[in-house]
Amino acid sequence: MYRIIAYNDPTDKVGYIIHDPRIDRYISAGKLTLKEGEIDDLTLKVNQKSNLFNNVRPMHTHVEVYDDSKLIFRGRALKPTRTMESSGQFIQEYIFESIEAYLLDSVQRFAEVHNTSPAGFFRMLIQVHNNSVPDWKKFEVRKVDVTNSTDNVYRFVDYTKTRDTIKEKLLSRLGGFLRVNYHNGKNYIDYVVDPGSDHLSDTPIKLGRNLKSASMTIDPTKVITRLIPLGAQIGPPQSENGSVANGTRPRITVADLNGGKDYLDIPDLQQEFGIINGTQIWDDVHEPQNLLRKANEWISAQSATHTQWTISAIELPEYSTFKVSDRYLFINPGIVEPQMLRVTQKQIDLTKPYESSLTIAEKSYGLTEYQTKLQRSLGKIDDLRRLQQSNASQISQLRQENQVLVRNYQKLYQANEQLATEFKEIKDLVDKMNDADKVVIDPVNGDWTPVVKYAAKLMKVNLTNDSLKVVLSRIKQESNGDQTVVNDWDSNAQAGHPTIGLLQYRDDTFVHWALEGYTDIRKGFHQLLALFNDSNWLRDISVAGGWGPTGKKRFVKLPEQKL
Repeated sequence: MYRIIAYNDPTDKVGYIIHDPRIDRYISAGKLTLKEGEIDDLTLKVNQKSNLFNNVRPMHTHVEVYDDSKLIFRGRALKPTRTMESSGQFIQEYIFESIEAYLLDSVQRFAEVHNTSPAGFFRMLIQVHNNSVPDWKKFEVRKVDVTNSTDNVYRFVDYTKTRDTIKEKLLSRLGGFLRVNYHNGKNYIDYVVDPGSDHLSDTPIKLGRNLKSASMTIDPTKVITRLIPLGAQIGPPQSENGSVANGTRPRITVADLNGGKDYLDIPDLQQEFGIINGTQIWDDVHEPQNLLRKANEWISAQSATHTQWTISAIELPEYSTFKVSDRYLFINPGIVEPQMLRVTQKQIDLTKPYESSLTIAEKSYGLTEYQTKLQRSLGKIDDLRRLQQSNASQISQLRQENQVLVRNYQKLYQANEQLATEFKEIKDLVDKMNDADKVVIDPVNGDWTPVVKYAAKLMKVNLTNDSLKVVLSRIKQESNGDQTVVNDWDSNAQAGHPTIGLLQYRDDTFVHWALEGYTDIRKGFHQLLALFNDSNWLRDISVAGGWGPTGKKRFVKLPEQKL
């Protein structure tokens, strides 16, 4: 179950709840998108009943999203959008970006970096960031395990934002992923090769179990069938008139070693996809022989196609929650053989907490594997087509049998409706006979209705059906029927008087209104007696937000003692 807490400022220690189904606080809509390699974001829509409405300062207001007790997102507000729906209701939409976006608030300084490990270079960039931002935007570096063959980098750093510098100078060249966390008021950052883990059996994505839908995109457009390999640049830059200037420069090619052709054909791929020209650049290669060798190595490793899955899955209680960067066993035998898929993005609809949309990392396939999978897919389609034809006649017969069953069911339904009406009349008579002397101080199967009626009778309150509904609604809003629940997160709790129990009394307030002999704040029956001891009880609990007694105390002792 998801819970959202908002803070007016990033340094605030105490916030306010804007979404928690356990206490009947809801947003109008909300989608959280967790991403691998990008900045997470959250979109919230709230109406005028929400504490967040008209209470957001861009870049100052922060929110936290919890999955039960685990923090899965902390971020800051961007600009709001205000709209009015066709119903006349005013809605405000807010977008929040993860605390990783703090790295967009600092600019690096020019530096020539050498004789430094990738880990040392990363820590240097974070230190420059920390030196130019307030404390609440600083990061503490924890784990860094990305390196290269020499464990040494040679980089020039320019005046660019820290996040862009990390992406250009480290992520795009050495790979790896950033991972940020917030704990006990501090921001932490990791730079790791593999932030995920494998789930071979504990949380499979399986047809007929937790898989709602799945779609796969096969993309051969990234394939190159005629490669133009390019090495280091040659000579000074040339302008259009031939003078030395800040223009372009020619590069080393394989033309001298390849009969004057600066390209290499890949016949197998050309037969499948036709001629598709493309380049690959090796800036550190200065000899044509080395360039030709690297080009042939690249051709051997090239993929013919890329696939990407988008999956809609249900998060079942008995399974672990899907996590971005983790790998899960995907089982859908009608479409593809079982395989491990890595989640690169997860979109959560906060109003439908058990449904998630998962984006899966691209998988690359060579030409032979691509052709084999294509033939398998065509074979499966033929099998499905034959199965559909054989089932068509059975479906027609079942449809006729179903029509007969529907007619019989309609007759049974009408007879059952008549019996239900007669049974209700009998039950109402019995209930009226029993209500006169019924003693009920505990809920019946979670239903507080008989307890409310009995408490009202003892307190000489004329309880109408409408006023009964108001009491039951207030119980649901305050405690959801839990007579021992304690609210330990609001302002009352911070002041040392947490609200407790069925109607969420403060202890000092309950002591004043409780009847002698009925002073246990954790007993719902005692709180109901205290409620009806307020001369303005109905008006007080009919307000929209929190409530409190405002009338006169009617009794000191129970006016009608029947316990």
